[in-house]
Amino acid sequence: MVFNVKRKSRGIDPKTGKKKKDRTYTGYFQYPWMKKIKIVPLGVTEKQVALTRLREIARAEEILQYGNIPRSMIEGATTPLISLLDEFSQNLITLQRSHSYISHVIQRIKIILSVCHWQYPKDIDILDFEKWRNQSTYTGKTKNHYHAAVSEFCKWLFQRNFIINNPMEHVAKVDLRRTVRRKRKAYTLEQIQALLDAMPDLRFRCIIMIAFYTGLRRNEIANLKWEHIHFIKDSEAFFSVPASITKNAQYANLQIHPALLTMLKKLQKTSDSEFIVGKFPAFGRIKKYWEKAGIPVDKDSGYDFHSLRVTFGTLLARNGNAQRIVQAAMRHSDSKLTENIYNDITSLDIASAIETLPDVGVSNGVVTEIFQIQNMSNSDRNNNTGFDVKNNDSELKKGRKEIGGERGIRTPERVAPLTVFETAAFGHSAISPQ
Repeated sequence: MVFNVKRKSRGIDPKTGKKKKDRTYTGYFQYPWMKKIKIVPLGVTEKQVALTRLREIARAEEILQYGNIPRSMIEGATTPLISLLDEFSQNLITLQRSHSYISHVIQRIKIILSVCHWQYPKDIDILDFEKWRNQSTYTGKTKNHYHAAVSEFCKWLFQRNFIINNPMEHVAKVDLRRTVRRKRKAYTLEQIQALLDAMPDLRFRCIIMIAFYTGLRRNEIANLKWEHIHFIKDSEAFFSVPASITKNAQYANLQIHPALLTMLKKLQKTSDSEFIVGKFPAFGRIKKYWEKAGIPVDKDSGYDFHSLRVTFGTLLARNGNAQRIVQAAMRHSDSKLTENIYNDITSLDIASAIETLPDVGVSNGVVTEIFQIQNMSNSDRNNNTGFDVKNNDSELKKGRKEIGGERGIRTPERVAPLTVFETAAFGHSAISPQ
């Protein structure tokens, strides 16, 4: 920043041969955002007075440019966003965000800074972002990922007084409710067996079985170590999965199925690595084994590696486990995620659940008899039918129990204590209130 006062030179005095200067001072100042030095005639002969007056003028210029805002915001306005992005990245590391999360967020922010030509905090404009989003060919979900990354960066800038407000706060996300999404499907047991037979070696078969029997994600499987297996006895063990490798950053104990444990023992005898299976190729490079097993792998098929996790959740639901147990096994914080995304409704036996409803209006049987008794007065019941209400309560209760409860409209018992069946049968998108 330039800030100075002096008396202008007016050439050489012919009488004395010395430089000739003005009687009054002139001020010179330049802020970083100014393209050239501003020259201001001060009209005073005292230097200290001139300096004081120049400070007032410079301050007025500063207020005109930024308004009455904190000094840290003024100084930050001239700091390149790329430099601030490095500090933002360090902050994410301090917050112990995962490496992949930080990498994706920083990469998306850099792309937006480039296409929107944002160099300094003052350049951030929501119109630029919305223009990019309108022209982008990305899916709505991907656009929301970019929105989240830029919003988090702007929120960080705002909290540290680099910008006067958070412009992304007023930018709405893309509404995905009407977006056609690719729905993953659950594998059948025959498909799982065919897939295991198509795998090239024991290691790959273990990868499939770990995903099938635990619901672990591919990165979680890749980071599993032998030391994470804890034996209760020779035929019973569990995975002790540390929070550092789980997606939700929470510790998890996962029971190991006997069939999986047998396979892991075989693999351990031939392994010299600390990792159980280690890193393995992305689905695009191993989908040939799916094709060999006769499983379609095109974009709309609904089958990929993550479908093994969907299969895990669907089988737990279909086998009659309570919804809360399935949610805990999937390690979901929201039951709606377990219910709507990781349950293949087409695999649920809705027909059998509907068949558990009681028969109503049957001409012969206990249903019609109890309806008739309930519609009679007490005297009619005793005189006309010979059915003594007072002395035959136990028979009435027994009849109600046989048809499933009060007035014959309650189900005697559920095939599976899962609200997922009820939800699917009613065509609801979420679990009905209890």
